Amino acid sequence: MRIDVRDNGIGLSPDEQAHLFDKFFRARQPAMESVEGTGLGLPITRLLVDMHGGRITVTSAPGAGSAFSFTLPVADVPQGKLRVE
Repeated sequence: MRIDVRDNGIGLSPDEQAHLFDKFFRARQPAMESVEGTGLGLPITRLLVDMHGGRITVTSAPGAGSAFSFTLPVADVPQGKLRVE
């Protein structure tokens, strides 16, 4: 399964993208200084995706927004055996 999330925000430079999944990383852009956060959201997201055998990627360019995608393997469940609580 693949999920894509896109925005039309300020975008990220290649250097920022290289550190985006590092713990406590925050982009150093004036437009982002008023946005609060710890820099842990994306590292935690990557950890969860990795733990489930998936992959997360980002494509971005300054002034062009960002696109995040993640994939997760889908379990092959026989019909009638799926249980949702």
